[in-house]
Amino acid sequence: MLKIGGFAGVSKISDILTRYATSIVLTRILGVELFGIFVLGRTIVMVTGLLSKLGMGYGVVRQIAFYTAKNDDNKIQQTIRLAILVSCFISLTATILLLWLGDYFSTVLFKKPMPVLPLKILVFTIPIITILHILMDVLRGFKKINKRIVVEFYFLPLSNLLMIFIFFLLGYRLEGAIVSFILSNIISLMILIIINRKKIRITGPPPFLKKKVVLEFFKFSFPLAFVDIIGVLKNRIEVLFLGLLSTASNVGIFFIAFRLANLTSIPWQAFNMIFAPMVSGYYARNEIKKIEYNYKNITKLMVLFSMYFLGFLLIFSSELLSIFGSEFIKGTAVVILICFGQMVKTWVGHAGPMLAMIGKPSLNLLITVITLILMAMLNLLLIPRLGITGAAVAHVTGMTVSSLLELFFIHRLLHIHPFRKDFLKPVFAVLLSGAVIYLFKTLLPKTILVTVFLATAFTALYSVLLYLQKLTNEEMEMLYTIRQTTLTRRIKKSEIPKNVGKKN
Repeated sequence: MLKIGGFAGVSKISDILTRYATSIVLTRILGVELFGIFVLGRTIVMVTGLLSKLGMGYGVVRQIAFYTAKNDDNKIQQTIRLAILVSCFISLTATILLLWLGDYFSTVLFKKPMPVLPLKILVFTIPIITILHILMDVLRGFKKINKRIVVEFYFLPLSNLLMIFIFFLLGYRLEGAIVSFILSNIISLMILIIINRKKIRITGPPPFLKKKVVLEFFKFSFPLAFVDIIGVLKNRIEVLFLGLLSTASNVGIFFIAFRLANLTSIPWQAFNMIFAPMVSGYYARNEIKKIEYNYKNITKLMVLFSMYFLGFLLIFSSELLSIFGSEFIKGTAVVILICFGQMVKTWVGHAGPMLAMIGKPSLNLLITVITLILMAMLNLLLIPRLGITGAAVAHVTGMTVSSLLELFFIHRLLHIHPFRKDFLKPVFAVLLSGAVIYLFKTLLPKTILVTVFLATAFTALYSVLLYLQKLTNEEMEMLYTIRQTTLTRRIKKSEIPKNVGKKN
């Protein structure tokens, strides 16, 4: 389980970097306004496609695993057939409605002069996206996690980036971006069909849908549909509200600034792949002390890595945004605000996933509902006054409230928290190295060569300061454990320092 988690964490980082590269290419090809229109159109399509699953992804994973344990292939096939048929019907209905209401969305609701024909073509991706994610969930149900990761984190983003390049060389801009998005999803869907061909019965008579199987499936799936809807909306709410209340350019600028600031969350996402299965196992054996031990150590390591990203983005945010185009420098304040929101989430650690792992998903739902309502109200209030800065304030406030509520419930249920005195070590390191580099930045000329030199110097200075402070034996032990889960070979005992794991 840990080995799969490590692979998933590394793959997620690869996916993030590929999507950054895609954003750079698109902003340079389209410009800020067309990019904003593309982001808004794609967001509407993605949200609609994911909502069309109606919580059935959870049902597919659960029911396939359940019936596999019982060796009941017929019910497995019924479950898959049911999920595909229902999601196809819902997604096709949503596609027809969006095609019918396309002009209303463009001119009345979002008040954007959208190129109607290309975006109407984009709408046809909704059924593809829906079935694509259902088939990914089928792989999860059969515990073929690595195959899903390869398609989702490697093939899909890389094929999209490659096709954008090809269409740009052929002279297509917005149309090329849209067709690339559609084709990459279609090809990924075909690959998933090939991967699942031995798991899904294609030949022979179709399995008859029995009432009991249908009722069991929807009894599990429908309650989770609400969780799915809220989660999808929460992750994209600022883009949608900016589309409603602001300009297409602001949509594009916020999207890039938000994505850049999320670099700070890479340690959180990577460690979550490893920590979640740990918690589930320890809690099943009532080993709360081990949960607390790993919670504190992993959170300290996340803070250590995240503080580096925080310092780097605070110093060089304007230079990084300029890579996407000079107009995007307006998003500097957004980057800074969201970075601090991410740091709150990092310092709290994986309290949210822990609630789910100890069997309290209802608390996750409650927190998500509270957060979504708060963010919606703040977006409505702040965007007309502050634009993208208002959207960033709304996001940071929601993230902070959500993180603190998760920590409150974890502490109340397990009587543990992630904090340690030595959390201040990476804070001291980033403050000192950041102050030194920022001083030199104000004195030296603003050139690419100087920026690269200062970025390298910041990395080196932060690393040296952390090295001088030394990691504890527990942190060294955790790093070696993580290394074992992410590398293809096992570490030999002779490679591990003798003092690792011993008490100070």
